[in-house]
Amino acid sequence: MGVKRRKKAVGSASDAQWLLLVLVVALGLGMALGALLVRVSGIIGADVFSEVGHTFTWRGWLRVFWAQFRWCLLAGVLVCTTVGLFAMLPLVFYRGVLIGSGFFAWFADVPVAAVFGYYGLSLLCSVAPLLMIALCGILRRLGEDRLRSPVERFFSRAGVGCGLLLVALILCALCSAGQLWLLSGAAGAV
Repeated sequence: MGVKRRKKAVGSASDAQWLLLVLVVALGLGMALGALLVRVSGIIGADVFSEVGHTFTWRGWLRVFWAQFRWCLLAGVLVCTTVGLFAMLPLVFYRGVLIGSGFFAWFADVPVAAVFGYYGLSLLCSVAPLLMIALCGILRRLGEDRLRSPVERFFSRAGVGCGLLLVALILCALCSAGQLWLLSGAAGAV
């Protein structure tokens, strides 16, 4: 009897893993679609690397910080609503489209290391918390009565979502500073 319960709990814990996998696939598909749309359309938007001056400014930092953190904040707000259960997947997909469409910088006269550093920092520091907030929101909306494993119950708590939002705030602040440092170095190299 105890063996059956253990197998059921392990199968239940994999539901959160499958959900995270679905979110990552949606992000990847969005990135691929965004890069494809920019490549096929031939429209390369305003160059991010040309907008940044050679020095670090607080106004530039706030602009880059808001561009990173607003997605995590939107996910945090959607977690509190019933619409959040259905809106998380499109939100993650759309964020992927925006990041993928940002790869137009490959066509600019900017060192490749700066491009990879800029988008690598964005992926690590703003998308990872976004995925975790989305996972927490979906699990929370599903309800704790349907969640059997301790892992799913942990991620469904509201405090974990708030903690992840605080982590996202810190990571996005550091990411913004790192991106501006990379961009000012890239602008100085060009």
